[in-house]
Amino acid sequence: MASLDLKLSDKILILVGIAMSITPIVIWNTPSLMNQLIKPKNLKTQNVIGFVNSTENDTRRRFSGSLSWYPLLTQEKLFENDTIFSGNDSNATIELNLDQQKLSLNLAANTLLTLSTENGVSHLNLELGSITSNLAQGQSLRLKVDGKEALLKANDNAQLVITNQGNKTTFSSETGSLNLTSNGNTQKFDKDKKVDYEAGKFKVKEVKFKSMTPSIGNQPLVLSNEEVIPFKWQASSKNLDNFKLEIAKSSDFKTKIASEPLSNQVQGSKIPTSGTYFWRITSADNKSQSKVHPFMLYKKEDFKILNPPTEHLESSNENKQGTIKFQWTTFPKTTNYEIEIAEDEQFSDIIDKKSVKETKKEDTLPEGLYFWRVKANTSLMSEPLLSTTNSFAVGKAGSFQEFVTALNTPPPPPEIPEVKPEPIKKEVKIVKTNPFTNSNLSLSPVKDINKKLRPNQKPKYISVPISWSKSLPNNKVLIKYADNEEFKDAKVIESEGNSDSITLTEPGTYFVKANYLSNKGQIISKPTSQIDFDYNIEYIIERPVLTQPSNNLKLVAFGQDKVSIYFEWKNISYADKYIFQISANSDFSRILSEQIIKENSYYLNEKMLQKQLYWRVKAIHKKLESKWSKFRVIYLNVTSDN
Repeated sequence: MASLDLKLSDKILILVGIAMSITPIVIWNTPSLMNQLIKPKNLKTQNVIGFVNSTENDTRRRFSGSLSWYPLLTQEKLFENDTIFSGNDSNATIELNLDQQKLSLNLAANTLLTLSTENGVSHLNLELGSITSNLAQGQSLRLKVDGKEALLKANDNAQLVITNQGNKTTFSSETGSLNLTSNGNTQKFDKDKKVDYEAGKFKVKEVKFKSMTPSIGNQPLVLSNEEVIPFKWQASSKNLDNFKLEIAKSSDFKTKIASEPLSNQVQGSKIPTSGTYFWRITSADNKSQSKVHPFMLYKKEDFKILNPPTEHLESSNENKQGTIKFQWTTFPKTTNYEIEIAEDEQFSDIIDKKSVKETKKEDTLPEGLYFWRVKANTSLMSEPLLSTTNSFAVGKAGSFQEFVTALNTPPPPPEIPEVKPEPIKKEVKIVKTNPFTNSNLSLSPVKDINKKLRPNQKPKYISVPISWSKSLPNNKVLIKYADNEEFKDAKVIESEGNSDSITLTEPGTYFVKANYLSNKGQIISKPTSQIDFDYNIEYIIERPVLTQPSNNLKLVAFGQDKVSIYFEWKNISYADKYIFQISANSDFSRILSEQIIKENSYYLNEKMLQKQLYWRVKAIHKKLESKWSKFRVIYLNVTSDN
C-alpha cells in the first residue's frame, strides 16, 4: 500500500478534486455520484456491529459505499463494512459484536481497518498498521489476509497483536497461546512463537525478543529532550552484536527516526515531537527481526508558557497596577493546572497560587518584578509537570530592561544640610539656659535583621524603620547612625514626625542616636541613649532538583552485565561541584557509590546486583553545602544469564 505520509483522507480528497476538475459536467449532472461523494449510504439499512469506546486526535471512518471520510467520535455506532483509519499520533478503541462474541480492539496510529461482512460472516481486514485484542479462552476472531481467511482462536486467556507492515503481516501473543487456522492448516503460537504471513504463506517463527516495552497498552511515556527513552526486552540469545534498535513513525519503517547499535536507552531529543511511534530490534541484514511495537510519547517541551512572554513589561494604571492575561498550552490527560507567581526566581515567596481547569487566567498585580510558572496535574505522571519560568514586570518604564535597571538602582540618600555645631563654650551655655535641654526624647529598639541570599546574589539596599517618642511635637529630630560606636563618618537625617527610615547598604552592627533641633536647625538637646542592631546576611545554596531518570523507574539487568544509567539534575550556576551518592537503602547507610563531580550529570556503567538503587545529590560552593536533594529510587530486575 502507498505511504501514508499524507493522511489517507487528504489523498482521497486530492484525487477527487482532480477528477472533479477534469469532468465537472459528468459529476454535477449525476446525482447518485454526488450523493456518494458528500453523503453516506442510508444507514438505516446497515447492521450495527459495535461502537467507538474512545478516540484520540485525527481518527476517521468511511461508510460502506461512500468515498468520503468522516471524523470518528466516541460512542458513535459502527456499521458492517465500515472502514476506520487512525491517523498520525492517533489511536482508537472499539467494541465489536461479531459472531455473537463481544470483542475489544485497540488501533494504533496509522492503522487502516475494514469491518467486513460477507454472506453473513464477519471478519476484519487489516490493510495497514497494528491492532491489539484481549481474547478470553475459547474466543475467536476472523481476519482476511491478502484475500485468505484466517481464524484465530484463544486456547487460554491471550493478548493478540496483529501487525501489517505492508509486505508482511505478523500474528503474535503477549500472553497466552492461540491457534491460527487457514485453508485447513492450523498453526499454534504464543509469546515464544509468532506467525508471519509473507509471500503468500503462513510460517511459524521463533520469537527472539520477548517482553518488549514500551508497547501498546502501556502507560504513555512523558519525557524531555534531555531524558532517555527506556527500552526493555528479553533475548533468547546473548550474541546481539549485529543487532540494532530502530524507531519509525509508521509500522512499515519506511521513514526511520533512529537506527543505532542495540541499546536500552535512546536520547529523547532524537524524537522531535509528541506522537505514536513504532520500534523493533533487527539484525544488520534485516533477516532477523523482533515484533513491531507501537508506543505513545508526550514531550515535556510541548507544555509551554505563551503569554506573557519572558521579560514582558505591562504598563501600570493610575493606581500603579497592571492586568496580566496569563496563557499556556494544554497537556494531555490533565485535570487541572496550578499557576504560581512569585517575586523571586527560586519561588521561595509565592504571592499568588491558583488552580484552574482552563489554560488561561487573568490577574491584577501592583507595580513590581515577577516570575511565573505553571504545573500540569496529569494522570500521565506521578508528579506534576512543571513549565519553564518566565519573568515579567508591571510598571511605567519604557521597556522591561529599563524597569529592572531602575528597580535595582538604590535611591540617593537624603540631602541633609551640614550641621555646624557651635563652639564648646557656647554649647555649654545653651545647655544651662535652654529650657529644652532635658526634654524627653527616646528611641525605640530595633530588631536584628536577618536576610538569606544565594552566593551569586549581591546585598540590596534595605530601608530600616526608626521610631521615637518625644515631648516637643513642633521640633525636628536629628537622627545619626553609623557602623561604629564612635559615630565616625556618621550619616544623618532630619525628621518632623515620630518615625523615619535609614538606608543600609552592607551587613554589620549599626548604632543610632538622636537630638532635638531648633527651628533654625541647631542642636538644642543632649543625645539620646544610643541603640544598636545587627544586619546579618546568611548565604545558602539551593537544594538540587533531580530531573532524570524519573522516580520509581524499572530496569532489567542481566546478572553478568553492567547497568548503564544516565543521571541528571538541574544545574546550579554558582555550584563549584556536586556530591553524587547511590545507596542500597533509603536512609543512605549502605553507600554503593559516591562521586564528587563538577557537571550536573553522571553516567553509571557498573555491575549492580541490588534490586533497588537510591540516589541523591548535594551542591557545594566554596565552604557552603546545600541540603541533600530529595532521593529517587530505581528498581532493578536482575535476571540470570542462563
